[in-house]
Amino acid sequence: MVQSLKRVFIIGTSGCGKTTLAKKLSKKLTLEHLDTDDCYWLPEWKPRPEKEYKNILEDFTKKDQWIISGNSSDINSPIWLRCDTVIWLDYSIFRCLYQSICRSIKRIRSSEVCCGGNRETMKLFFSRKSIILWVLGSFFRRKSIYSEIFSSQESSSKLYLRITNPQLTGLWLKFVKAS
Repeated sequence: MVQSLKRVFIIGTSGCGKTTLAKKLSKKLTLEHLDTDDCYWLPEWKPRPEKEYKNILEDFTKKDQWIISGNSSDINSPIWLRCDTVIWLDYSIFRCLYQSICRSIKRIRSSEVCCGGNRETMKLFFSRKSIILWVLGSFFRRKSIYSEIFSSQESSSKLYLRITNPQLTGLWLKFVKAS
């Protein structure tokens, strides 16, 4: 039996392609998409106040159908409680680093707006807040947390899908059909 995808949460380390997959899946299933970075960050890379951020997620997840891309290990958050499907893009650290670096360079060169109205800069890219350091610092922690969550959900009614490379993601996406 193929489960209908109505409330989908896409997780994984920075640079794995969560937002890219969410946009493709959103288009294919005609579901509204929310990226957590877009509602977490305010201009000048200031984090949104926690209560305000939680209210945005709470309101969005009350809808009947949605796709959210981002990260959260709080299984009591509205996203985890209300989703029917969790897709973990569990790619290698090298893939995530490569994709993060390429994405940042593209954003810097084009001055692309991202993450709640911000722009990546060369100064940021080479700072202590660099995406490279972020991926290196968060990769194994996220992998450990998500492995534990996935292994403890065997009796859950949710669909837990762990995809380990972009080729498998593309193949899976080809077979997804709108209900």
